[in-house]
Amino acid sequence: MKCQGIDIGIMIFWDYEILDYNSVIIEYLNDDKYSLHSCLLVNRLWCQITVGILWRDCNNYSISDYRTLINCLPDESKKNLKENGIIISTSHPIFNYAIFCKVLSISKVHEKIIHLLENQYNLLLEDLINYTHVTVQEICKMYMNQNSLKVLEYVQYSDVTYDIYPSPRDFLKNLTELTFSSNISPELLINLTQTCHNLFLLDVVIIYHVPKELVDLITIQKNLKCFGMMIHDGPKDEINSIPLLTMELPKTLTRFVVVGGNYKISLSFLVNFTNLQELEISFDF
Repeated sequence: MKCQGIDIGIMIFWDYEILDYNSVIIEYLNDDKYSLHSCLLVNRLWCQITVGILWRDCNNYSISDYRTLINCLPDESKKNLKENGIIISTSHPIFNYAIFCKVLSISKVHEKIIHLLENQYNLLLEDLINYTHVTVQEICKMYMNQNSLKVLEYVQYSDVTYDIYPSPRDFLKNLTELTFSSNISPELLINLTQTCHNLFLLDVVIIYHVPKELVDLITIQKNLKCFGMMIHDGPKDEINSIPLLTMELPKTLTRFVVVGGNYKISLSFLVNFTNLQELEISFDF
């Protein structure tokens, strides 16, 4: 098909080529937040590309960004916040910023929401904990309806838990990096096993026990190259089972990290990984 003597296919190719060139230029400024914010004002295309860069990693969000993120919540979630006494000043964001997120850290979201609520309300500690839990849970629910995530971190050091497993089955299918603690819910681990088959990096914090579902998650991986394990706390018999866990790891690993703290475990299993290029071992003695 032609339009005024120009092939439409060629026009589309040019559009994609222009998009690629602009993306490369703006990506080069990834670590320069000042320049990135200037890029927002150049034109519509640069604005869209820049927003995607600024919003892809939740670890880089400011407290103000989390206020904007809350404004991206669906109406049902906003209604739930209001019913629980949580009133965040609302506006209509230009973009649905949540769809740009590639890197999600539940603990970082929890930390930032605490600061946001502390700044907005004069709350007793118990109320602050409750408000934070409700708000973070609604944010997690929002991310459940997307499959854009590439990196997920969920380390649970306290009794505060968030339900991120009742989601569409493809919610986590595109994950390439996963960090979590062994005390997360078995349901989430089962969900991960059903959906995450192409992890490149897997880091596990051992807290209290080594769940059998973790073995299933490791066994199903097709592309695992990096594995890390930090022993935080646990009964002696659980800690002693760790070398057995490593038997399920692919022999093609190129990076292995063990942070053992005060726990002693045998490292003889490392001889099985003949393709290692990086090895980090740390114990406190």
